[in-house]
Amino acid sequence: MELLPSRQFEASGEEIGRFGAQLVRAAGAGPWWTPRSARTVRVRLRADGSKPLTYRVEAPASARHLLLQTPYARVRSEPARPIGDKRKLPEHTVRAVFSLHGAPGSRLREVPLEPDPLQPLIDAVADLRADLGDLAEMCLDLSPASKWRLRARRWQVVDAARDHARRESRREARWMTQDAATMEDALTWQVTRLTMPQEQRSGSGRSLLMAPRPPRVDRDKALGKLAEDAGLVRVQLLVRCSSDVVGRAERRLRHIEAALDVYAARTRFSSAGWSLGPLRLGPDRWPWRDRFDEQWTTGLIRPGRNAWARVDELAGFLKPPTVHARVLHHRPSQAL
Repeated sequence: MELLPSRQFEASGEEIGRFGAQLVRAAGAGPWWTPRSARTVRVRLRADGSKPLTYRVEAPASARHLLLQTPYARVRSEPARPIGDKRKLPEHTVRAVFSLHGAPGSRLREVPLEPDPLQPLIDAVADLRADLGDLAEMCLDLSPASKWRLRARRWQVVDAARDHARRESRREARWMTQDAATMEDALTWQVTRLTMPQEQRSGSGRSLLMAPRPPRVDRDKALGKLAEDAGLVRVQLLVRCSSDVVGRAERRLRHIEAALDVYAARTRFSSAGWSLGPLRLGPDRWPWRDRFDEQWTTGLIRPGRNAWARVDELAGFLKPPTVHARVLHHRPSQAL
């Protein structure tokens, strides 16, 4: 389905929350035998130079009745034809997988709806040129939270928090022992002991120390956004840029990566891969490229263990561009 907003379209937080719940329901609308990794819904943002930014929602065919209507009053939802890229991808094509990176249970930055959270992405693709074969696509895949996966992840997070509390308790005990030893070696302490009655001299500062007990772990505080089931999804973000001109696709990908920094807080979108000097190992190279292409084509979700997010964290992606978005029109002579 393609979502076509009017020029006066504005989105409220309540409408975005309802649309997010609708997408989660659509992801699970397939047959009962559908593998968990295939129970996804995809939000595709696409720019090819003909339009500033196209907003599509892709889901199982059985979810069609759910997506024909949206909570947005000034948005039309129309059936969209399959993307007709019959030609082979240009040689200069780059791929990237972005995953959530940060402390377990921490949240992305809460981005206000005014100005439009999609504005950095619109700016990143504003100078695309169709005559140079420029194309930029970003696919946000959402999958409902599996109860057993969520239960296992919660256990891991709480267990890690308890281990951290025990380590801090042992370190505090070592500091107390060192402080007591330093105090006993001091001249003032020795003089004070000589003035004590004989029956009070037997004990030493170190023998009176008691190791502190580890503090009780607050489960809800340790889990953070993982504490509640409602509105929790697994997230996968794929980006592909291509061009017929050397270097344009790479620059486009860097612009998109910078646009995602607007969500950075204790958790952020981080590009998967490793850098060895000028060499970048990631989805563009064997053997990761085949896996990326499979996920891109089929919508299979293979996120990392920290790829959990709440619908309200992704509010900027769960709506078409609004009236607060500024669309830039670049002349061909200005493009590099």
